[in-house]
Amino acid sequence: HDDDRYVEAWENFAQALQHDNNARGNDKNNDNEKGGGDSSRGVIHDSQSRQDAERWTFEKIPLPSRVLECLRPVLPLRNISSLKLEMNHFYGAEGILFLSEFLKENMSLVSLEVQNNPLDGGASVEMMSRFCHAMEAHPSLTRICLAKMNLGADLDILRMILNACRNMNYLDLSRNRIDTQNDGEATSTSSVSAMISEYLGKNPPLKCLSLEQNRLCDNFALQLARALRKNFNLKR
Repeated sequence: HDDDRYVEAWENFAQALQHDNNARGNDKNNDNEKGGGDSSRGVIHDSQSRQDAERWTFEKIPLPSRVLECLRPVLPLRNISSLKLEMNHFYGAEGILFLSEFLKENMSLVSLEVQNNPLDGGASVEMMSRFCHAMEAHPSLTRICLAKMNLGADLDILRMILNACRNMNYLDLSRNRIDTQNDGEATSTSSVSAMISEYLGKNPPLKCLSLEQNRLCDNFALQLARALRKNFNLKR
């Protein structure tokens, strides 16, 4: 899917998006001039933002680096409130870099779902740190799904994600090979059970946390129960 014809199709798609972005920008400027309002480019008012919000899904569509390069300059300009990426063969670092830049440029996003795009060692801790910082700093993002990305393979990355998502309403970390089976041999501060329990014990705004299909042991359940005594926001 990285052949010239496939990439050419995406280049045409990106050009069409750019033309539409330009047309929308001209329409907004004309409306501002007629109404005597703010003519600043890129300003989207709340009512207009809600009306024009877009939900984008890339499911089982390969997005190699050359395709990401096509989308990088045009996709953040869309008023996207929901973005879902599933089975896109991100190859770790390339996809994470793309998402980090997208989050910095698109201020209207509310929901981000990235599923079945495993890191597999392709994204460094430093690159994941950039991604987590972009999530944490985003002004409107409240719903995060990072399912089946093999996040449990690196505790540092898992810790960064939990810290970055402390103000989210929804967090899905299902099918990530998160393993608490060996927590008894780890120190209390470095174990997966301790990380998740500490996160929930601080009573973040989180309403829903999914840890489905991970290797969670009985000791984790006990620590979780103690943490939930201090948590009044989590609903499920």
